[in-house]
Amino acid sequence: MNASPRRIYLPVVDAPAPESVTELFDDFDEPRCIWCDRPRSKHALPVDLGDGATMVPACERINGGGKYAAAAPERLPRPLRIRIEIAKRMTLQQAHAIAGTLGQPSKMPGAAYGIDAFQCRKGGELVDDPASTCHGCYARKNFYRYWRAAVTARARRQAAIRHRYWAEAMIALIWDYLGHGGEPAFRWHDSGDLHGPWHLANICAVAEATPDVRHWIPTREYEDVAAYLRAGGKIPGNLAVRLSAHYVGKIADVPADISHLPTSTTHHKGMAAPVKKKGAIVCHAIDSDVNMCGNCRACWDGRVTNVSYRMH
Repeated sequence: MNASPRRIYLPVVDAPAPESVTELFDDFDEPRCIWCDRPRSKHALPVDLGDGATMVPACERINGGGKYAAAAPERLPRPLRIRIEIAKRMTLQQAHAIAGTLGQPSKMPGAAYGIDAFQCRKGGELVDDPASTCHGCYARKNFYRYWRAAVTARARRQAAIRHRYWAEAMIALIWDYLGHGGEPAFRWHDSGDLHGPWHLANICAVAEATPDVRHWIPTREYEDVAAYLRAGGKIPGNLAVRLSAHYVGKIADVPADISHLPTSTTHHKGMAAPVKKKGAIVCHAIDSDVNMCGNCRACWDGRVTNVSYRMH
């Protein structure tokens, strides 16, 4: 009998971002002098020549503050090597201050990152439809709605996803989790969903920077996924982007250009799973006494074409 995965309990951090966060990392995005390539905020600082002597750059003397392009260059996604470099330079306190804490749903192995289900876009349209899987959403009631610490944590994460160093902070947090013996299986959005192609791009960067971790993100935001792929985005092999069907007993009606991606469906007790094809399975966690994943990792495996869950 296999041992159950070790569960790591992470600290709750409630602290503002240290000022050093911007001091350390702003030069990656700052305008740079077209003569010496130094960032604007550091342009006037003397250059260390390595022998104890320093000098002020000539362009600082000639044109105080440096010379910059007339128009700021478009901010492009940072290359993965730069993201990893920033993540390595972050302290755990800084990563928590930017991204908040990781969650640990009791049903699943490993860590998770849940945000505010009340801000779901497609889910917000479906939640009042009795035929939809979002009707009676578990992430809008009970523990998820009334336990203050959990509500606060998700609100902080919801705000954090738009921080320009969120992906780097997530990389640092997952590295730390693994370093403490955590299970290498990560669940994105046990509550909440994508908020745009940029959001998926950042999650893909996190997955790419943590290749030894299996990542799983269920989503109803089909157009965000399609837009990301149309723009040339790639989904790492260790990330299962699973497209969730909107209605109980129905298949996921997805656009043709993302129909190759794995899906998930739901069904009522006594009802057959909507999808019957090679690689499709039915989740039996709800049939166990503890309603837990145990040693199953099918949801994290992109080769599993569809997972069907029985409604609670």
